[in-house]
Amino acid sequence: MGFAVARLALPLEVWSATFRRMDSVLLANEALKLPAWERAQIIDALWRSLDPAEQALIDEAWVAESRDRLAAFRQGKLEALDGEATLLEIEASLRS
Repeated sequence: MGFAVARLALPLEVWSATFRRMDSVLLANEALKLPAWERAQIIDALWRSLDPAEQALIDEAWVAESRDRLAAFRQGKLEALDGEATLLEIEASLRS
């Protein structure tokens, strides 16, 4: 009962912020359980949500970079790597 009384004494804004933080922590913990590729998709979606006004410029830059990389690959200047294996290697290096 003492906890309930103390809880009611806090302003609604404090409880709302606390629950949002808790939700963020729970969400982050669940996201970290996902495979690397799915986490990358979430990162991309969150990144896109930050500043939609600049997204067109970012997309154009990535298209140009993709074209340059494809041209380099076709010319034998760039080696292709397995995406999932590469993400697993990066993840392993971050853990050590």
